[in-house]
Amino acid sequence: CLKGNIIMKLLLTTVAAILMATNSFAAEVDASVKMKVAENDATDKYEATTTIGVDVAAGEGAANVGLEFDSVDGGTITLDKWHVGTEVADVTVSYGDQDGVFVEATSDFSSISKPVIDESLTLSYGPAAVAVGFTDITTDVTEVSNVQLAYSIDLEVVDVTASMDYNRTSEEYVWGARFDTVEVSGVALGGTTSYEDDVLAYELDTTVSGFTAYINGDENDSLENIGIGHDADFAGVTLSTDVNYDVDDEEVTPSVTLSFAF
Repeated sequence: CLKGNIIMKLLLTTVAAILMATNSFAAEVDASVKMKVAENDATDKYEATTTIGVDVAAGEGAANVGLEFDSVDGGTITLDKWHVGTEVADVTVSYGDQDGVFVEATSDFSSISKPVIDESLTLSYGPAAVAVGFTDITTDVTEVSNVQLAYSIDLEVVDVTASMDYNRTSEEYVWGARFDTVEVSGVALGGTTSYEDDVLAYELDTTVSGFTAYINGDENDSLENIGIGHDADFAGVTLSTDVNYDVDDEEVTPSVTLSFAF
């Protein structure tokens, strides 16, 4: 598509500029193969999804580029995430199809809000960050879709991040916060909360000896999910096992993921 061609030309031009700008340039390339086995809710059968990923990081400081490609189940290789950035006077600036700055929950089964932000301009300075999302730069580079703000405070025993998302179309705000304690005797605690459409949602998590457990819900349903996961490394292979229990539907959702990095 036209938009994709424009983006690829921009990235290739930027990478070329970095290559010519410095003799000490070195690109870092990481490749991975991930196979996830999980139940298909529609067929009640367990299916395997294989994702091949290639991440490229080029340059640092004054000029840098990040590219994330992936191919799912042998399909076409696509550019999943990308950014071009720079650092000026301790201010980091990046533009691309990148993650926003709104806080995230630990699990994939919570009611924690996930405001969508596509192509964005992100600025960060110390503990503060702002992301300005655009609707479609190929039609109007001035049309802002949403704005996200985040501010982090690192205390002696706990780190706290507050965040906000403002959607220009709906003119609605979403609020979020996240805390993480330092690890004490092998135990770390964390929690995420969000407030959207007059509904307060939460998730609490704890990590002990490589196991991460969580519970979540919202003000209308205080206990929605309970889950636990574990990651184990074996000579370059990561085995991730996860189990979620939906309290309302009384349904167990297990999954196993094998990841190879090279």
